[in-house]
Amino acid sequence: MKKLLSDLGRVLLRQFVILLIIIGIFALGYIFRKDIQIKYHKWGEESALKSIRKCGTPSTEKDFNQIQKYSQKLQRHQNALIEIGYHEERIFETKYLGAFSPEMHKAAEEYSERYPESMYSIGERGEHKIAITCPKDMMPTWEELIEKYDVLPDDPNKG
Repeated sequence: MKKLLSDLGRVLLRQFVILLIIIGIFALGYIFRKDIQIKYHKWGEESALKSIRKCGTPSTEKDFNQIQKYSQKLQRHQNALIEIGYHEERIFETKYLGAFSPEMHKAAEEYSERYPESMYSIGERGEHKIAITCPKDMMPTWEELIEKYDVLPDDPNKG
């Protein structure tokens, strides 16, 4: 009988220790959930962008559908990062700058030179309205670049 009680005590102690470990893992996951979510959505964002770039310019309907699928995944991850508070989306009203203009391309190149690992996206929200989505701490750089490149284009008929 003593052996049975001793064995039962050991079994219960092991189960209790396992339960404590499981509770500890859940507690750590809860404490670090925001960091885990950010890492997951950043990974998803990067993965979707790489897939879009790999597709290149669509030449068939299948190619277009693939790009559209990856674009939707990209948008879901970016929306999640905005919701978490890691990314910010801001719409800039410009005088001369368009989302797909050569000047905006120069601004994007300059941003990429400064921050080669930083993710961002540029979209158009109407005439002279540019939507930028990027990490919150990088938005001041975009403000600076939009101001720098939103200038009257050179007259091609000059000199």
